[in-house]
Amino acid sequence: MPRPGDRLATWDQARGSIERKDGEEQMKWAIAVLYACTVSAYGPGSMEAVIANRQAGHTWANLPSTLPTVDGYAAALDCREFGSLVHLRPMGNTVWETFLVTDCARPAGTDGTAERMAKDGRLYEIDYPTAIRWGMTDARLEIEVGIAYLKGLYP
Repeated sequence: MPRPGDRLATWDQARGSIERKDGEEQMKWAIAVLYACTVSAYGPGSMEAVIANRQAGHTWANLPSTLPTVDGYAAALDCREFGSLVHLRPMGNTVWETFLVTDCARPAGTDGTAERMAKDGRLYEIDYPTAIRWGMTDARLEIEVGIAYLKGLYP
């Protein structure tokens, strides 16, 4: 089982594998563990406020008025993930949930968020309703980050 901080592949390697094989219609999608890390949660209403602000067009990276149907929302350490879908689950859980990345840490050297997240091994922060659903009783929870791939391409 992966441990927090284990790196099993890079996003670029995993995404490249998907892009090269995407045209094969007979393949089925599956999710494999890419990383194990810790996650923290936004406070009640905080993620919703960020989303509303981004939908109103008041930030450097905006969101459309209609969002895709997902299980929850996340903030990423890496702003290049803004607007993407990520697959997360608590460590030991067998069910993957899909999250839309709606926020990210400010660049290193600004407010210290990126530095704190990196130091703690936190790649994501999740919305408060997800934290409640997952039964987070502490400030941190060990999770797995998955990457979608086409079944049959990997053992």
